Amino acid sequence: MQSATSPPSYPPSSAVFDIYFLQAQICAELTQRDIRHCCLVSKDFYHNLSPFLYRSIHIHRSSTFKKLIRPESLAALERNREHVLHVSSVYARIWKYLVQCRCFHLVVLQSPSLPRRPQNRETNKQELPHILTLMQSCPQLRVLELGHFNYEKEKVNQFCTVIRAHRQLREVKIDHYDHVRSHIVQTILWSMLRIERFSINVYTSDYRQRQDSVKESKELIALTGVENPIFALKELALPCKMYDHELALLFPFMPRCPHIERFTMPFICASRATRDLIVLLAKFAPHLQHLDMRTCGASGLDVALAIAACQNLRTFKAGPATPPESKEIFDALMRHQDTLEELNVEGCFAISSAQLHGFLSQLPKLQVLEAMSPYSKISKIMEVSTREKLGDPILSMDDLRAETRRPWICHQLRVLKLRYAGREKLENTGNHDDDDEDDEDDDDDEDDDDLDDDTHSKRYHINRKRKKKKPEEDGAEEVFPSVLLEQLTRLTELEVLWLGRIERYFLVVDPIAIADRIASGDNADTTTMGSPSIITSATDLNAVVQRENRRAIRHQALTQNMGYALAEMSKLHHLRQLELRNLRPFIKRADIRQAKKNWKHLKKLNYS
Repeated sequence: MQSATSPPSYPPSSAVFDIYFLQAQICAELTQRDIRHCCLVSKDFYHNLSPFLYRSIHIHRSSTFKKLIRPESLAALERNREHVLHVSSVYARIWKYLVQCRCFHLVVLQSPSLPRRPQNRETNKQELPHILTLMQSCPQLRVLELGHFNYEKEKVNQFCTVIRAHRQLREVKIDHYDHVRSHIVQTILWSMLRIERFSINVYTSDYRQRQDSVKESKELIALTGVENPIFALKELALPCKMYDHELALLFPFMPRCPHIERFTMPFICASRATRDLIVLLAKFAPHLQHLDMRTCGASGLDVALAIAACQNLRTFKAGPATPPESKEIFDALMRHQDTLEELNVEGCFAISSAQLHGFLSQLPKLQVLEAMSPYSKISKIMEVSTREKLGDPILSMDDLRAETRRPWICHQLRVLKLRYAGREKLENTGNHDDDDEDDEDDDDDEDDDDLDDDTHSKRYHINRKRKKKKPEEDGAEEVFPSVLLEQLTRLTELEVLWLGRIERYFLVVDPIAIADRIASGDNADTTTMGSPSIITSATDLNAVVQRENRRAIRHQALTQNMGYALAEMSKLHHLRQLELRNLRPFIKRADIRQAKKNWKHLKKLNYS
C-alpha cells in the first residue's frame, strides 16, 4: 500500500515588506490632486496618505498664509515635517515657522516676491537670516530661488559662506534687481564652486573704471578654498546691465568654467565689450549649446558672431532688444539647422515672415517655436494709428503661398506660437479702397479725352480685367487660411498651439486721415468713427440693408471656414493647449464641442 504523499515544505520566506516604503513609492508617482482624491476613499486611506499632502507647499495668497500659521496647522506641519520637500512662498515670514517646526528635509526652497509690490520685496529681504538657518539645517537642499536679497557686505559674506559649505546645493537663483557694486557680484560668482546652475539679476553701478590687481585675484581664488579652482557651472544667466569696464569681472572667471552649456548674455553699454565677451565664450566655452540674448542689445553682426561661437546650437532666444539687421542672424541660425531644437523670438519684430517660414521649412529637428507673447504688447489702437504690426513677428500668407512647394518639415514640433496675417477683407461701411479706385477711374477718364478710340478701348479692357481679379483672389473669404491649415495638419506631434489672427484691413479709420479729408472739403463718413450715419431717404435705407446683408453672408462664410479649420485641427490628437486670438466672432460652440471629442489630452482651451 502506497503512503499518501505529503505536500512539499518550503523554508519560511525572509522577505520583509516595508509598508511605509511602498507608500512612499506609490505616492511619488501621484500628483497632489490624486492624493487628495485617495484621501476621500476611507478613513484608513486618509490616515496613511494625508502626510504626503505636505510634500509640496505653495503659498501665493495671504489667506493661505494665514491658514498655515494657525496653531493647529503648525502642529500638523511639525508632525509631518519629514514629508515636506518643496516649499514655495511669496511671504518670507513662513521660513521662521519652518525653522520652529524643524522642517529640515527640504529639497527645493523657493522664495519669490510679488513683482508689482515693491513693499513685499523689502519685507521679504529682512527674513534672509531664517533662510540661511534653513540652508544650514537642510543637508539635502538642491534648489534655492530668491526673489529678494540683501546686498550689504556682511549679509553677502554670510550667504557666500553658507553656499560654499553646502555639499548638495546645485541650483541658485537671485532675482532682485538693484544697484550693486561689481565686487559684490564678483564675490558671489566665485563662491559657486559646486553650483551647476546660477542666475543673478542686478544692475552694476561702478561708474569709475577699476583695475583688478594681483592681490584681488588671490583673494578671489582663496574664497574657493582650492589652489586651481574649476567651477562646475553648466548654466550661467546674467540678465543684468553692465558697463563696459565692469565686464572685467568675467575675464578671470570664464576661463575656469569649461562646462558651460547655457548662457544668458547681459546688457552691455558698449559694443566693443560685447564682442570681447563673445570672443571669451568662443575660446573657453566649447560645450555651449543654449544661447539666450533677450536682454542683450548688441548689433546684428555681434549676435551672429555669438551664434557662430556655439558648436552645436540647440536653443536660441531673442527678444525686443534684437536689432533690425536680422539677415545676418537668420544666416547664422541656418548653419545650425541640423541641431537647432528650440527657437524663441517673442517680441522680436525684426524677424520677417519669410524667415519664420524658413525656420519651419528648413529646421528638421525643431521642437519649440515661440513667436507670440503670452499677452498683447502693442494695443490694437496703436497698430491702427501706425499702420504697422509691432511686437511679435507675423507670418504672412503671401509669403506662405509663394513657398507652397516647401512644406514644413519639422515633424517633431511640440510647441508652436505665432501670429498670422490673413488676406480676408471684412465688409466696412467706409470703404476707401473703392473710393480710390473711383478716383483712379475718374483720372483715367479725364486722360482718355485726348486719346483715340482704339487706345480708349484698350484702356477700358485692361481696367476691366484688373477689377475682375480682385474678388477671385485665393483665400479672400478665409478667416483661417487653407494654406496655413494644410501646413498645421502635418505637425502631428503638436502639444501646445497658439495662433493669433491679424486683420489686414482694420475697421477703424485713421483719425489723421479723416481730419485731412475734412480739411480738404470732403464729407467724412461718420460710420468710420463708430457712430451711425443719418438716413435721409429710402435709397439710403436700401443701401444700409444691402450692406448688412452682405456683411451677414460674409460672416457666415467665415464662420463655416473656421468650423472646417477646427474639424481639421481635431486630428492633432496630442494637443494639450490651444489658444486662438481674434477669432472668437467666427467660432461656434458646437464646433468646439465636436473637436474636443478627439482632443483626449486637452487641458487648456482659450479663444478670444
